[in-house]
Amino acid sequence: MNAALVLAGVAVAITLTAPLAARHVGTGTSVELAAVRAARAVGSAAVFLAVGVAARTIPSVARLDTAASSWFVTHRSPDASRAVSVITTCADPAGLAVISLAVATLLSWRRLSLVPLVLLPTAVAVASIGIPCIKQAFGVARPPLEMRMAVVGDASYPSGHVTGTTAVAVLVMLLSSGWRTSCARRAYATVITVAVVASVGGSRLYLGLHWLTDIVGGALFGGSIAMTVGAAAALTDAHSSAILSSHSAAGMHR
Repeated sequence: MNAALVLAGVAVAITLTAPLAARHVGTGTSVELAAVRAARAVGSAAVFLAVGVAARTIPSVARLDTAASSWFVTHRSPDASRAVSVITTCADPAGLAVISLAVATLLSWRRLSLVPLVLLPTAVAVASIGIPCIKQAFGVARPPLEMRMAVVGDASYPSGHVTGTTAVAVLVMLLSSGWRTSCARRAYATVITVAVVASVGGSRLYLGLHWLTDIVGGALFGGSIAMTVGAAAALTDAHSSAILSSHSAAGMHR
């Protein structure tokens, strides 16, 4: 069990810090970047499935979930509840859609490209469509009613709020960085991404609506979505570069 939890933690860290490591792989072509992201997407998805199975079948994992939820319940306060309410509202499907569209518009303006306006809403849509099906497949029950601060009816694993937030946050980090981005900027972006995901995950635990494994699973699944979409973005860049190169070569021979 301990090994499984360590593996899950490592996978989350790898997913969120992928841009930090990416610059040290290969020679820096868009195709290589796409391959790195695709591999991380597959790895995150595999560990996501493992965590989901562990949440249902390993008693010690269930005890860890209960202990984490109980800790948050015993540390509630009026001020914290107000802050958590704002955070979880921003991370719900409607709030996340608005935020992702605003960020996508800004990125598209800075990059002079419509790619972010396509990719970010795509990531949100994939998360929104996939979560209900996956929750039903795993069928993990939510924390007991006496722990909850809100009434929700669907299954628990993974957290939809964390999945969507991670997908958007990691994808923004990927779209904002490349092979030539400095380590300092990558580290800064990674810290912000981790803080955003952790705050949303903590809000769901505080509200008593999710287990710790739901949060880990949401980060893994959201990271996998972001890496998949990010791989597509890298391939798009590679295709665009190839077209520009061919046009330049044709112009030189005229």
